[in-house]
Amino acid sequence: KPYWCIGNNRGTYQDDRVFGKVELSYDIIKGLKAIGRLGSDFTNSRIKGWAAQLSQTPGGWALEFGSKSIPGNYQETFTSLSQTDATAMLSADYYLTQDFRFTANAGWNLNIRSASQLDSYQGALDVPLWYNVQNGVNPPLTTQSASKRHLIGLFAQGDFSYRDWAFLGFSARNDWSSTIPKPFFYGGANASVILTDAIPSLKNNTISIEWEKEEIFNY
Repeated sequence: KPYWCIGNNRGTYQDDRVFGKVELSYDIIKGLKAIGRLGSDFTNSRIKGWAAQLSQTPGGWALEFGSKSIPGNYQETFTSLSQTDATAMLSADYYLTQDFRFTANAGWNLNIRSASQLDSYQGALDVPLWYNVQNGVNPPLTTQSASKRHLIGLFAQGDFSYRDWAFLGFSARNDWSSTIPKPFFYGGANASVILTDAIPSLKNNTISIEWEKEEIFNY
């Protein structure tokens, strides 16, 4: 019966999560600031799924139409995920002249990710309606996995602007990862001009020109 199937073949999911972030800044001198950030995210989840035993009556119509008895099963999966990210950097903001402005950030970043999972499956129940991995005709099938990755990076980013309508920027970052044997570097540059701000007669229009290029290198 469909209602019996709904009531006896079910699953549950529970997720416990804790996360947070803190940021501190300190003005070293005018236009130069030190910034520190730290954030973490921890998640533990548990999944349960079960299917009840179903025995076909010998000589019944269900067997005549090919239906088979179901031994019942039960499964539990525990998963743990965590991530921690820390950044320390210097941030600068200076007017080189009345028209030229320079902003930049440079710093260090650490990112740690870890994951673990434990899965246990019982494919044939012994005692009906008792859902436990130990309640089986045979021992449960259990698998376990775990992984962890560290990433350390150095980065820099800067922007020049002229009267807030002409912009030139650059960015660079070098990362060392525990999962990749070689470090990798990626950088980029961009330029843009807002013509409607540069030419007052175009104020009623929206015209801009932009250019950007990015490269990634392994060495």
